[in-house]
Amino acid sequence: MARTRVLISAALVAVMAAGVFHFGRADHVKTETQALNARRYAASRLPVINAHLQQASAGYVLWAGDSNAELFQPPALPCGREVVNAGVSGATTDVYAEVAEKLESARGHAAVLTIGTNNLLSKKRPLDPAAVDRFERDVSRIIDALRARADTVVVTAIPPVQDMEAGVVNTDAVQAYSQRLEAICDRGRCAYEDPFAAVRAKAFGIARPGASVGIHLEDYRASLEPLLERICAESPSEASGHRPSPGGSG
Repeated sequence: MARTRVLISAALVAVMAAGVFHFGRADHVKTETQALNARRYAASRLPVINAHLQQASAGYVLWAGDSNAELFQPPALPCGREVVNAGVSGATTDVYAEVAEKLESARGHAAVLTIGTNNLLSKKRPLDPAAVDRFERDVSRIIDALRARADTVVVTAIPPVQDMEAGVVNTDAVQAYSQRLEAICDRGRCAYEDPFAAVRAKAFGIARPGASVGIHLEDYRASLEPLLERICAESPSEASGHRPSPGGSG
């Protein structure tokens, strides 16, 4: 009887271990599939972006990044500059670095970059030092590529997400990664902005109620249009310096 109990216990442990392995493997496969899909979409989107860039008038503004960029539909601007949307939904920083390095265009007035949300999924352990280092390397590649294509590069903080996404997205990393972006810009390579300050709740990574759906904002124009209008009208010398984040979260 004792031997039987031992065998049953061992079998249960084996089943549980197999289950953990299965779900761990499934999670890994899902992550790999998402990465592959992001690269496939980036490959299909790049020719469209390049076609728009090649037709853009001189002094255009490039709007770069992930879905938080692609979902922004810029209004007609009084300064007359054209805005080319180069956002790629689903892009992580490594995927967008590859896109940025393949952009084909004459030099523009400015480039605005919003990137990082897709790096912050909790299952990716974004606060591990290795993940943070990869993020910085990728962002540096993107900024180098944009600096070669625009007189001014502005990098925004990472937008907040809906509170119900806190288990999917590491909301502490939203602030930590935004601080990394600010530090990169403090080295004189770009200007840092937080146009999303007004829609943040008390926690930096969480959006105010009604301001977002999932990981996306309800209204990108309300946050980004004032930034775009200011960048649009500025000279490169005015736009190149670091700007403190406007307002506060709370």
